[in-house]
Formats: sequence, C-alpha cells, structure tokens
Amino acid sequence: MIRAFIAIELSDEAKAEAYAEARTVARAVQSSLKAGNAGIKWVSEDNIHLTLRFLGNTDEETLSRAASVLEGIAAGSGPFPVRLKGLGSFPQGFSSPTVVWAGLSEGATESAQLSESIGSALVGLGIPKEGRHFSPHITLGRVKSGRNSDKLRKAIESSTFTASSITTVDHITLFRSALAPGGPVYTPISIARLSLP
Repeated sequence: MIRAFIAIELSDEAKAEAYAEARTVARAVQSSLKAGNAGIKWVSEDNIHLTLRFLGNTDEETLSRAASVLEGIAAGSGPFPVRLKGLGSFPQGFSSPTVVWAGLSEGATESAQLSESIGSALVGLGIPKEGRHFSPHITLGRVKSGRNSDKLRKAIESSTFTASSITTVDHITLFRSALAPGGPVYTPISIARLSLP
C-alpha cells in the first residue's frame, strides 16, 4: 500500500514567500520552524503544495488507474494562475487553531473545479468522495498543542500576507508520501499536463 495524494505544485518563488510568512508567524509565537517547540509542526519549504485530494493508503493498481483518470481530467483543463494571499486557520471561528494555512487570491475557483472533477472521477475507482467541502489552501503548519493558541491566533489575524509571485499551474501531480524521521518525503508518481489552449 502506498500513502498518496493529488496536488498542485507551486513555484519555488511562491513556496519561498509562503515559508517566509510561516517564519514570521513562528517568531510571533516564539516557535522554531524546525524544533516545533511552541507546539506547532511547520511544513518544510520544499513540501509546500496545494492538495486537491488526499488518497491515503492505496494499492498500486488503483494508483495506476487514478493516474489515467488524472490525465483525462487534465486534458480537458487549461493552465491557470495561482497567487497566495492571507492567512487563516482550521477550524474556522474557534479559539484553538489546529492548522495554519495560506489562502488564494487567484486560482481558487479553478482549483475547486479540479478537485470536484477528480473526486467525482475517483468514485469510479472505488474511492468515495470526501465528506467535507473542499477549501483551496496551502497548509503551513499543524498545531500539536494549544499552549500558544492566543499568540498564534493574534499572529494569524494580524497578517497582511500577499504573495508577489504567481504560479502558472500547468499540471497536477500524483504524489507518494513516505513518512521519515525528518518529516514526510513527497515523490511524484505521475504528472498530468493541463493541455487545453
């Protein structure tokens, strides 16, 4: 079984800007991006991405069929821009965040459409649709304890993050996720190009 997910890869510039904002938040809550000593596990710069669908542990045959499904969806979709803007947290409206994320000012509609198309197509492979509504976002950190919730919430609310870079999304990637002592390692299994002009 292979732990897998489908995602949009961001440009190096976009990942660097998102990571820099995570550093700003980390300083506000007196955290280390590596040690996570404020109870927050921050995503490494290389691993920053936009998840379209998490598959979990999946057998190789299903992943091979999923790759073909992605090629069909990508062939009927065209490239689009993604720009990051704003910070938020899940669950929304609660005093103790569990996930810190960056939002999108461009590309949210297209990302949601891709996610919906992928979810519907995967049902045919025996992968049920997710029960929750898809909300396009970039995960920056996962909160492991609530001991700095107030500082974290204030840092998120006071953020004025707007990325200057734009990622031109021209493909979607099926990734393998391998858990390692230093954090997860993501390896592309297949890439489907968005080919509409």
